[in-house]
Amino acid sequence: MTTPQTTVIDTLSRHPIYILFIFFFLYKIVVPKIRQETNIKKLLVSSNDLEPTSSDNNITFPKPDNINILQHGKFLSALDCWKAVQEKSHVFEDAPPGNKSNTWFLVTNVDNMSRKTNNLHSKYYDDCGIWESSKGKAFHQDYLLSDNFRTIFLKNDQYCTKVRQSGKTLFVPITPQPESTSIVTMHRYSTVLKDNNSFIKHVTWFNSSFANDLPSIAVYEYSGTYSLENATNYVRTHQKTLEKVVDECASKIIKRFSYR
Repeated sequence: MTTPQTTVIDTLSRHPIYILFIFFFLYKIVVPKIRQETNIKKLLVSSNDLEPTSSDNNITFPKPDNINILQHGKFLSALDCWKAVQEKSHVFEDAPPGNKSNTWFLVTNVDNMSRKTNNLHSKYYDDCGIWESSKGKAFHQDYLLSDNFRTIFLKNDQYCTKVRQSGKTLFVPITPQPESTSIVTMHRYSTVLKDNNSFIKHVTWFNSSFANDLPSIAVYEYSGTYSLENATNYVRTHQKTLEKVVDECASKIIKRFSYR
């Protein structure tokens, strides 16, 4: 009596754990193969004119078009970020490639809005190399639009101003309490480049109760002189590329099962 042959599909259907192994293999073996290694030699960029200086004349590293300069490498104030988001002079789909020393620009933040809805971490892609996630910090602050973008604090369900009195910090409730339509909240993520901690990145966006699309634009700021050595750095694969690979692999597996 012959024993019926067991196909791979039959095995997978009886042992779903194998599917997890397949995804693990794809993530550990296939995805790394699509990583784009950078071959960028060390660049030293002047903080004054942002033009690269290098002994190798074959290396060119121009700054992107439609970006703005951080004067003296000083980050924008919260009010300046707010004005930039309101003006929407030029919004990039992603951080543009190229020299970002002491610059700022606007980038669409729609994907991160979707990720937040699905309880996923935000992603702020650029071509600068590896950012030090262990030194990343998130900051949140409320501002009062009706009072010249005044900094306010929510304490015991009341919005307050902060004052110093007799060496102590006091939070004084605002009277009357401001309307929700006059309050915006700033969210800011900051981090440093792994191989150059003096090169700092800020990503800032806002939300409010009166404008649902307000978080759809973020302000990217880069302070300091950019220096990247290809011997120790690489550019991470774009999150959209990784998600596309996973989606396509999952689609093929599901399609294979549908033909059983």
